[in-house]
Amino acid sequence: MGTSSRGRRRRREPRWYHDARKITSAVVHVAGAIGVVVTIYLLNLEVVPYTDRTHFIILSHESERFMGEVRFAILKKELGRKILPPLHPDSVRVHRIASEIVRAVDRGLDGRQRVKARAVVLGGSCRKDGGAAATAKRGDGEGLGAQPRISSLLDGWEVIVVGDKKVNAGSAPGGKIVFYTGLLDKLWDDAEIATVLGHEFGHAIARHAGEHFTKDMWHLIVHIVTFQFIHKSGRSVMRDMSMPFLQRYTFTVAM
Repeated sequence: MGTSSRGRRRRREPRWYHDARKITSAVVHVAGAIGVVVTIYLLNLEVVPYTDRTHFIILSHESERFMGEVRFAILKKELGRKILPPLHPDSVRVHRIASEIVRAVDRGLDGRQRVKARAVVLGGSCRKDGGAAATAKRGDGEGLGAQPRISSLLDGWEVIVVGDKKVNAGSAPGGKIVFYTGLLDKLWDDAEIATVLGHEFGHAIARHAGEHFTKDMWHLIVHIVTFQFIHKSGRSVMRDMSMPFLQRYTFTVAM
């Protein structure tokens, strides 16, 4: 009886890696997963205007702008009466400068895209022209992923001036900007104010919020998968990860 039981214990099932069919199936699944990831990556590449830096953004333009509108509405409710009325001299001044910046962006980027398109037709071959070609193609919905018309990233832009001594400004996607009057005590010249506002509009044009969201999403996925191997509960994982993940999507501060 003891001998037969020992014999049974010795007869074990073969390991999965000894089975050619299971190995083939695993390889196919891994290759398929890699193919899906690479395809998603390539279809969501965009070229940043002016810098021609390529970045990966999985968040759509509409979703990113919606995030900005929601966050901006919450902030305006929190600030309440601190927000200066549109006809206040400080509001008029800041809004005038912001309007000039947006008009310049529309003219500059539209003209830049025409120059890039011309460079493609003429067969530009330097690295800068290569980036220009990629951007021009995306402007027409060609190439890897379709990038929205660049100037449309500021459609629905809005600037509020807050009566507060805080020396700061911030932005949300879609050209939603909050500008504190504490800056006006430090910045005497319109050009200096334009520098701060231009910096904030630059966040919207370069889609920094969408880029950060994409990176954080992948980091969260990697952490969840990693924690599965160390048997940490899903609730604990979300508690550890959710606060940094959510806190990033407040306003991008300028100073």
